[in-house]
Amino acid sequence: MDNAWPGAEPPPTETPQPSDVPLGARCGVHETTDAAFLCVVCGTYGCMDCVFATGGRGTTCRACAARGLAESIPWERRAQLGWMSAFWQTTKLVCTQPKRFFSTPSTETGMAGPVLYGVLAYTAGGALLMLSLGVMFLLGSGGALLLGQKELGAIFGIYGGCFTVGFIPIALIAYPLQGLMQILIASVCSHGSLSLLKSRTATFEQTLRAVCYANAPYFWLFVPCIGWYFSAFWVWGAESVALRETHRTTTDRAVLSVIGYRVVFMVLVGALYALMVGAMFAFGATQGGRNGF
Repeated sequence: MDNAWPGAEPPPTETPQPSDVPLGARCGVHETTDAAFLCVVCGTYGCMDCVFATGGRGTTCRACAARGLAESIPWERRAQLGWMSAFWQTTKLVCTQPKRFFSTPSTETGMAGPVLYGVLAYTAGGALLMLSLGVMFLLGSGGALLLGQKELGAIFGIYGGCFTVGFIPIALIAYPLQGLMQILIASVCSHGSLSLLKSRTATFEQTLRAVCYANAPYFWLFVPCIGWYFSAFWVWGAESVALRETHRTTTDRAVLSVIGYRVVFMVLVGALYALMVGAMFAFGATQGGRNGF
């Protein structure tokens, strides 16, 4: 009888290192087969038919990846796929299959890869936003000139030049820093919120990884008129799924950990703004009283 996993892909070309497998160890799934690796996620021995992926962290078994994607995360295979292809495939999977994506075990060591992806997604979306606005103004300038509106066409042309030539370089400098800050703040606040809710079951590194990949919808910032708004809400949704799957918590607690601190921040900013406006009116009324108005 064939004990191979149904629909199993051919074993990876990189053979797992059996240095951590004692002589005589058997596969946890196929008990009559010699073990070839120790899964870094569940700690179970597995044979070559049970290999899901091998990376810097070690080898992961198919059982641990059963709820995730059919293959390891594309961005973690960027050396084989190419950076552009890996970026696009990762963005597409996060946006269309978030539950499966964030249920896929990571094979990459360190946090440089996920952080780089999150910053790139945010920066690409911002730069493309500047480009799309510039193109829209240039098209408007051309339309205005065709209609004989030379002054309006000149104004639109200036705006188009500013966005395409001036603002894109600025975006390529500002957006990486802004994206990195956004990732760190979201990771710290979400991780802390889950701790307060007694729902934290993963490490901060895993939370950071989840938030980085959840930045994928920011790539769609450039969509005219609506990109700025729906991409932000899309990121919140992706973060909620990411934290739910990473910490194995409930949807409501994951959503609360994502939205809660943002609501508190907006309330505090609104209250501060109201106090400043109130102080200005009070000061104006006092000065008016002194001047006899």
